[in-house]
Amino acid sequence: MDKYIEQLIELIRAAYQNRLEQDYSEMDLDDEFAEIEAYISGDFEVRVDEAMGIPQSHFPPEDRLTDAQIDLLAPEFEGLWNHFRFSMCFPEKLNNRWKYKLMRKELAEAHQILKTENGMIHIEFCSYDASDCVLPKEFCCGGYVE
Repeated sequence: MDKYIEQLIELIRAAYQNRLEQDYSEMDLDDEFAEIEAYISGDFEVRVDEAMGIPQSHFPPEDRLTDAQIDLLAPEFEGLWNHFRFSMCFPEKLNNRWKYKLMRKELAEAHQILKTENGMIHIEFCSYDASDCVLPKEFCCGGYVE
């Protein structure tokens, strides 16, 4: 599995090239407003794994990975999300295994894809309601809920 993890990290690094880039320096005001309207209406919404170019199935379930493999993979994976203008809003003490699990699950979700270098899409994993939390109690709401 270690060789596969190395290959997956290479795929992740290569996927940085898959991000759509657009030169906004030539846009006039009408073009800018058209982009804003398309964003608000959800016209940029696609499955994240399709936008990144790596199917969710390429990422093994977390229960098939060792802690060492997770610790190698999770920061690379989170870096890819950041490159695609997503800020993964994890509770502060969340470990890499849970981060990986949540990021892997989120790949199958549809999200807005930003085409510019400005702005981020924030993905929250905490509902701030302990009764509705997907995380173990020690990580729920970053310790804000008793």
